[in-house]
Amino acid sequence: MKKTLLLLIVFASLFMMTAGLAEADDISCAVYLGVKDYGSSEVNRDTKENFEYLFFVDGETRTYLIDNGDPDHDSTWTYEIQNHLKEGYLYRISVTDGTVVKAEEIESDDPVLVSGVIGKIGKKSIAIDTKVYKMVSDVKTWRIAWRAGQSKVEEDLPTPGKTVRAFLNEDGKITAMYLTPISTSVVYPVKCQPGKKTLKNFLATAFQPV
Repeated sequence: MKKTLLLLIVFASLFMMTAGLAEADDISCAVYLGVKDYGSSEVNRDTKENFEYLFFVDGETRTYLIDNGDPDHDSTWTYEIQNHLKEGYLYRISVTDGTVVKAEEIESDDPVLVSGVIGKIGKKSIAIDTKVYKMVSDVKTWRIAWRAGQSKVEEDLPTPGKTVRAFLNEDGKITAMYLTPISTSVVYPVKCQPGKKTLKNFLATAFQPV
């Protein structure tokens, strides 16, 4: 009897501990917009521990807190997530009890993402960098308007010539499109080799952009 009672107490304790652990909500695409109420007197360096942050998710703007990280040697927060966020960029985020605990930027080479210039647009298809993709029937197009301090996302229409980041489902169909500038890698016409002491390399180094 005592053994049974002890087991019941252990199971009850484990149940209470499990119930108290909130599961993280994984969001596959969120646009980071910036700090809520940026520019107001209440948002300053003295209140940064309690900043609220805006994200665009599934057609609506949501407000979250962000995990401040761990205290460093000066007993101040490290703000690891905040220091890597860029306004107007796309992220995968994990949210627990209204707090972002993880944020991963969705890069251009991500397998679920297609980036490029919009070409010919059909009723159920669209060309991006000359390759044609089918679209789901309820595909949405959003325009990311970058603004210092706080970006915005507004519904728009795809237009040939504009740059876009489009998300693909498992069938390779586009489910959502974000009109946004896309950076390109720079290829320098003149290449130099650091540390090589020749006249040719000296001149090549001089022509490198700064």
